[in-house]
Amino acid sequence: MSLLEERYRRVLRVLPASYRAEREEEMVDAFLESVGEIADADERKPRWSEVASVVALSVRVRLGGIGAAPRAFAAGETVRLVALLGLLLNAVLSAMHLGWLLRVAGVFGPIPDFGPGFGLGWSSPGSVPIVEGLASVAWITAYAALIGGRPGVARAAALLALLPAGWDLAVDVVAAVSSANPDRISVLYLLFGVIPALALLAGFHRDAPPVHRARWMIAVPVATGVPLWLLGASLLGWKPAPLAWIWADTWGIAGLIVVVAGVVCLAVHRFSPGRRTPAWPLALAVLALLLLPLRVQASIDYLSVPELRGQAPLVVALTAALLLVAGALLISGVRSARRLPKDPAAPRPA
Repeated sequence: MSLLEERYRRVLRVLPASYRAEREEEMVDAFLESVGEIADADERKPRWSEVASVVALSVRVRLGGIGAAPRAFAAGETVRLVALLGLLLNAVLSAMHLGWLLRVAGVFGPIPDFGPGFGLGWSSPGSVPIVEGLASVAWITAYAALIGGRPGVARAAALLALLPAGWDLAVDVVAAVSSANPDRISVLYLLFGVIPALALLAGFHRDAPPVHRARWMIAVPVATGVPLWLLGASLLGWKPAPLAWIWADTWGIAGLIVVVAGVVCLAVHRFSPGRRTPAWPLALAVLALLLLPLRVQASIDYLSVPELRGQAPLVVALTAALLLVAGALLISGVRSARRLPKDPAAPRPA
């Protein structure tokens, strides 16, 4: 065995053992044939393009698509649901955010008095951040494109939506280096967009089943985000406004949505055994765990600021509910996955 062949076989170890047992020799023969007779073959390494193709194949096999083994298909469906639900939640928050931008722009009248300690970060109605508005539009576009069966467009739109958050993180990192006070929360905000985007890239490969074309779901972000924003805007007008801070916190709304969706999912698993699937509870658990550190930090902030302690019990209760639902979803998803038939094992050598 030449050194080049040994290196290529080492690259193939990223593939599942069962797949290697069936295809490894065929892949090695094809690779060596493509290399040809090269005098310095022992000094060469597989090209980066070849390594990338093997890694992409490993992702497709492990995150199974049409015709895949049950557990591999369930893993793929879980990742695809993380992408779909993550884009949906970001789209809902973006619809709410666009409403706030219009409010700050003065479209709906003068800016209300939000009370002490609350700041939008914009000094006047004329200072609406256009980049943030475009990022919100990009999230809604990414979700609509995925529902419409265009994952390539969804990937491009999600990448555009992440650019402002990535820039803000870079600014925070530079400030942290200079002040020795790192802002970990910025990383957590970014992860809530990055993880669904990575799931979109990995899960919707060429073997993945097409997204169910429920066109009415394109309207979900607007149909959900706008009423929530209107409700929050009305609560902010109350004096006093006991729930104003909750509705002004879009990430609190995200946590509430995940909690409600998680409870519905657990109820379906409990009372409809025939509809049990590990993908839904595991995907919702991932989103809940991404939100949990943000809600813990929010609970600490509400408890530490005197003006906000009146609303702290609601924030802490939501955080506790998110933790409990995340744990229950993980248990339900793992149990459902264990009930699936095992994927074919690699044959043992004679």
